[in-house]
Amino acid sequence: MTTSDNDVAKLSGSKSSDKKRGFLRRISKKVKIVIIAVVLAVLVIIIVSLVFSALGKSGMRKSEKLAKKIGEPVNKASAYAKVEFQSALKYDFLDGITESSLVVESGSDTDVYGVKLPSWCIFCTENTFGNLGDVTYYNFDVLSDNINGVKKESKVDVLDITVGTTEKDADEILDMEPYQICYLEETKVKKYKYYCEDNINDSIEAYYITVMFNDKNVVNAPVIEEKNDFISDILRPSSE
Repeated sequence: MTTSDNDVAKLSGSKSSDKKRGFLRRISKKVKIVIIAVVLAVLVIIIVSLVFSALGKSGMRKSEKLAKKIGEPVNKASAYAKVEFQSALKYDFLDGITESSLVVESGSDTDVYGVKLPSWCIFCTENTFGNLGDVTYYNFDVLSDNINGVKKESKVDVLDITVGTTEKDADEILDMEPYQICYLEETKVKKYKYYCEDNINDSIEAYYITVMFNDKNVVNAPVIEEKNDFISDILRPSSE
């Protein structure tokens, strides 16, 4: 091969290398863009989840503050919890849940089985002396994905929750949000709804769990577990 031929080969090889490097740079830029887009999408999902979680927790915190003032004047309790009781319900369906005149509803909506409800709400009773009575908190967001509640991989074993179990330990065992919390003068009752797949019968099983705590946040009664026979309710003929 002559010198001229060598020069041509080198020039051709140089151009080929430049093309490869250019191609790799373009690919690298595209990969970086995709990675950045994925990271941003994940961040948005996390932020939205945190915001909705915070909104849900705000209702629980308000109910906890109200519960601390059970037995005290209603106006004092509402001032302490920084809530304003509504003069009327915004959601008609709630009429079938309570007759309480002391109601606090969240500012956001959720959809439960085709029914629009507040994300959470608080119902309170008032005695004849104008003092705050029972406080009941509902978290309807728990039922928004499925009317049967939280989806679990398998049936929850409640045998580890016994009289004397702390609320913290009970929460860790159940590992799900309650859909209802009732605060009485010296008792707190948490109610849960969940469902799981029965792999043997290839069907869905749903359950209610009720856990009661004393004023020391310790379980003070056996856990109540009930099967939610929702299929029978659906298939049962309506009465004339």
